[in-house]
Amino acid sequence: MRNRRRVGQSLRFMLAIKLVAIAAFLTMMGLVFVVQNTTIKRLNDEIVEREQRLSSLEDEVRIKRALLARLQNPDWLRRRIAEMGLDFQEVRPEQIVRAYGMPLGSGSRVARVAGEAVAGP
Repeated sequence: MRNRRRVGQSLRFMLAIKLVAIAAFLTMMGLVFVVQNTTIKRLNDEIVEREQRLSSLEDEVRIKRALLARLQNPDWLRRRIAEMGLDFQEVRPEQIVRAYGMPLGSGSRVARVAGEAVAGP
């Protein structure tokens, strides 16, 4: 009879341990789900914010490219100089001073004019 009591008590004890382990496992699963869900939401919000920033930067780049194109347009520059009443004249080759040791970009207008001046008429 004693053995039956011990077996019955140990079975109840093992059942209680299993129930506690299952409850702990389910609690941990719930916590992991909440943490992952929160992380996914935070990352989604960050992606949306960065996409909006990218869009605004693309708009800004488009505006600056249009402004740069306008500033490099010789006709627009001549009109603007006339509107402002400035008395600018074309650069004569003898006015160009070449600072040796400081290379100019080959694509710039100043480099082309300087190259023409050095080559001579």
